[in-house]
Amino acid sequence: MVSFNIARSSRRFRFNAGLGLLSLLLFGAYVLALTQIQRSTEETYAKLRTSDPDRYLSQIRKAEGFRVYLQKFRELKGYERPQRLAPPFLIGRWALHDKPMRVDDAYVPPTCLDDVVIQDGEIRTGRPKHAAYTVRYVFNGTRVLALREGQVPIVIVPIGYGVHINHIEITLPDADAPRYGYMCK
Repeated sequence: MVSFNIARSSRRFRFNAGLGLLSLLLFGAYVLALTQIQRSTEETYAKLRTSDPDRYLSQIRKAEGFRVYLQKFRELKGYERPQRLAPPFLIGRWALHDKPMRVDDAYVPPTCLDDVVIQDGEIRTGRPKHAAYTVRYVFNGTRVLALREGQVPIVIVPIGYGVHINHIEITLPDADAPRYGYMCK
């Protein structure tokens, strides 16, 4: 009777050891495959970065989201130094609100009377106070500074959830608090 228990324990041990070894081998193959996929993706991105920077940025945006895209855009397009060209994701007319709204990326403001227009080399404001500012754009982390000659810069913070820009947070000259802009279509 004792020999029967030992034989059964021995078979169970061999089975569990074999199962453990098989699991270890499968896990190793999985890690090896993931490493190879990672290496291949990095090589593809490195080639794309030099051969087609705009497509590279588009792929980064889709794969890793707007925040990573913003960092790569700044590095690749040279916005560490002031530039007259506005970042393309900021160009357009933005309806301003005093508080942020919980809306999706497809939201279009019903009216765009109280607005700000961002374009290359210039920012214009609509109501209540019409003004035009000549600016040069530079990144400071995730913020875009619109530098004005001898004046305090206009601070623009693009807010993106997922792959798209949702809204901007902008602090205009002579403003006490930032305003929140939503793209007019």
